[in-house]
Amino acid sequence: MCTFTNVAPDPTLSVTKTAGVASVAEPGASVTFTVNVTNTSIEPVTIDSVTDAVGGGAPFDVTALPGNTCDDLIGDTLAPGASASCTFVLWVDGNAGDAVSDVVEVKGHDDDETPVSDDDGEIVTVKDVQPQVSVDKVAGVASVDEPGGDVQYTVTVSNPGGESITVDSLTDSISGGPAVDLGPSARSSRRRPVTP
Repeated sequence: MCTFTNVAPDPTLSVTKTAGVASVAEPGASVTFTVNVTNTSIEPVTIDSVTDAVGGGAPFDVTALPGNTCDDLIGDTLAPGASASCTFVLWVDGNAGDAVSDVVEVKGHDDDETPVSDDDGEIVTVKDVQPQVSVDKVAGVASVDEPGGDVQYTVTVSNPGGESITVDSLTDSISGGPAVDLGPSARSSRRRPVTP
């Protein structure tokens, strides 16, 4: 005669995380992440939390993010083999060539209150973007009487790109002639950042 006790194995979850894009242009952009949770155990599992951590930083509650759908998972019970998914949006930024790591973790429990969790990471790279500058020059008058006269010009420098640039020089050329530095007033403006 012998006796034995059936002991249920610990619950398990499988979590996968997918970024909507593999890369963003610098300085950054919003990225939608999709989280899929599968109950890989033989008993039901209830989802308790969904957290995320960027670049090894402190985890934060994904369900507090605007527009997320992960809050719908909290309290849901997944049958064995069942899956559920949710999405959330994060701003991903950095310098050209950066690889921004992002790890999501889902925690839950079974009907015996045995805790279970799993995590998965995703990497979004930051692509280099060439700087852009737009220059607009406007004459104060359309014509002058012969033999000529002074004309005041207004030059507007704008940055249509996505990151700040610095103005290094400002020159002018008349009728295809050599470029001329616009003088001390222009030089005093050098190295001035121009934001997007």
